[in-house]
Amino acid sequence: RQEQNKKQLSCILLRDAGNKYPEVPPINEKHSMKFSCIVDMPVELGISEVLKMKAFEAGGLTDYEEKARVAAKAMETQNAIYVHLKGPDEFGHDGDAIGKMKNIEEIDQRFFKTLVENIDSSKVAIIISADHSTPCINKGHSDDPVPVIVSADFIKNDGTTRMTENQAKKGSIGLLQGSEVVTKSLELIRSQIEPNH
Repeated sequence: RQEQNKKQLSCILLRDAGNKYPEVPPINEKHSMKFSCIVDMPVELGISEVLKMKAFEAGGLTDYEEKARVAAKAMETQNAIYVHLKGPDEFGHDGDAIGKMKNIEEIDQRFFKTLVENIDSSKVAIIISADHSTPCINKGHSDDPVPVIVSADFIKNDGTTRMTENQAKKGSIGLLQGSEVVTKSLELIRSQIEPNH
């Protein structure tokens, strides 16, 4: 910077920096289940490490079919797989509503279609949500609620027909804090799963 006649830096500000891991119970102990994940981004990798989740490799950011196949295969040894798909968030930051819509449709066709083709939905539930909203109009994160869907052959349909914010408001799950999503979803699954599963 000095050679370019720019102001000298006096400090480095790290976003959300810390000097130790937070003290949280491993997710496997908290829920008495084997949780694992498929994540690509450093924050999610760090969270998986803190929570002691096994991380599976599944290609790059947009290798949606591979992520679906790895998730389905992992269900042979794991009880729950967290899969983080980054795409729609990037379009939100860019303010590109059409790109975001097309990316969500691409994820539907490539990830979810492949996942459903490779699991037994009479035994496996799918929980779909987001870690935050990124409205295109804001080009950034907001505290707007995000929809949550829990789907499996054994889950009673509550009348919702689409994965949208408006349909989610009509659903039986209700409005949750982010910290409640996993616990409430597991409660719903456990309350409706047949005893022979």
